[in-house]
Amino acid sequence: MQQSGVYYQLLSQHVSDSCRAMFGKLGILTLYSQYIFLILMFVVKRKDIFTFNIELHKINTRHKLDLHVPSANLTIVQKGVY
Repeated sequence: MQQSGVYYQLLSQHVSDSCRAMFGKLGILTLYSQYIFLILMFVVKRKDIFTFNIELHKINTRHKLDLHVPSANLTIVQKGVY
């Protein structure tokens, strides 16, 4: 956690202060936010492998524009996101 110590010194913060506010000031995403952002970027870049629910059935529902995730075999799921 040496990096946190450097951030505390840069912003003249005390060690007992929250890292979340400090990350907000520096424009740094938290680990969870980075993960969500990367998953969203993957979906945007590879939207050709996804289909909309409306493409599978022609019923006009409120979920028609939701993405339909294709079925995957176990090895692909075990290896993770492409």
